[in-house]
Amino acid sequence: MTTVPSLNARNGILTTSKTPITVDPAVKPYLPLWHVPDPGSEKGDIGTYSFVGKSDTPEDFITARVDHTLSQKDSAHVTYLFDNASTTLPDNLNVLLNTNRTRRQTVSIEENHVFTPTFVNAVRVGANREVADTLDTLPGANPLGNDPSLGAGPGLFAPQLNVGSGVTQFQGGLNGTSFANYGFTTWQFYDDAFLTRGIHSLKFGFQTEYGQHGAPDQSWPTGIFSFTPLGLDGAVFIML
Repeated sequence: MTTVPSLNARNGILTTSKTPITVDPAVKPYLPLWHVPDPGSEKGDIGTYSFVGKSDTPEDFITARVDHTLSQKDSAHVTYLFDNASTTLPDNLNVLLNTNRTRRQTVSIEENHVFTPTFVNAVRVGANREVADTLDTLPGANPLGNDPSLGAGPGLFAPQLNVGSGVTQFQGGLNGTSFANYGFTTWQFYDDAFLTRGIHSLKFGFQTEYGQHGAPDQSWPTGIFSFTPLGLDGAVFIML
């Protein structure tokens, strides 16, 4: 449930003003970003709007392994894992869809060599890649969310709007929310040797791992506009 301007407030009729206010033409295209209030929900200059938000969370998971005997003393196997998932749901005003995505891929190759019945060596190499995209946006129920005519500059969509007076904040049009893209990759190498002497067994070896990490992000890329609350004298947002 969200809080939206009342029908009268959209027309410049405010409970705090004795005379109607002329709504600035520059503001009118932005008012439909807030859905009209539900019948009977208006109190003063605001009302409420309720909607059912569906969260869609698909996932694709694949794992595979191939084993191969190279010779009497050598064998190898390859393992691959793929995991892709996302969560998509409407924003707070049911204008756009917010989506978060994650993807993981892992591959490993292992080769085993028998030097003698009591001495075996295993070599493994592998890579793991993880990616997460947070707070991306997609077109949703309100086409104004991806209308470039509402952008504060060329190539932008509507900015974040803070109206006040209890009206729910508009988080911004397409690509307007703060978002981040995380990436993490590790490269791994292992060598393990197994030695048996009578009733004793010994394992020794080494491992090395190299990691790469990146997290580019943007904060409010389409801008933020904050206004004096509707209920104060002047009603700055309505008048601009």
